[in-house]
Amino acid sequence: MVWNLFPAPSKVYGIPYTFVLDTHVYLIHSVRMKLSEYMAIEGLTDLALAAKVKRDRSNVLRWRKGETRPDFVALLELEKITEGKVTARDFAEVSK
Repeated sequence: MVWNLFPAPSKVYGIPYTFVLDTHVYLIHSVRMKLSEYMAIEGLTDLALAAKVKRDRSNVLRWRKGETRPDFVALLELEKITEGKVTARDFAEVSK
């Protein structure tokens, strides 16, 4: 049996979390990172990520460097590809 201990999601230090009791307590979606960090960890090139989000390599380069922000559709794709590790919030500090 699974019990949800808190109304989901809650926040700790601005990071969303959900606790679920199923013999163990799990912290879900607590890993967030910048696009450049994700690409380095996964060994992705600008060209490889561009193919996944169906954008030009130069767009990914500018996103990674923090020069521009992805459009809404690209943000959704990035979040899906990275399994929630890179979100729109990670681009909030970018200034055009």
